[in-house]
Amino acid sequence: MQYPINEMFQTLQGEGYFTGVPAIFIRLQGCPVGCAWCDTKHTWGNAGGSGSVTVQHSGQNERER
Repeated sequence: MQYPINEMFQTLQGEGYFTGVPAIFIRLQGCPVGCAWCDTKHTWGNAGGSGSVTVQHSGQNERER
């Protein structure tokens, strides 16, 4: 199964126990929910994705631990 990607970026966690820990965020395209408080409304539609990721790739690092 593949999921459309809107953007991927590396940053530092900004909240909770993991504050300051490096993280990679993968923002998907095509969210059907439409929450009023959403700060990424540009991801709601199906257009605009920059690629795709498979389920196998997204969980690969967890299996290697």
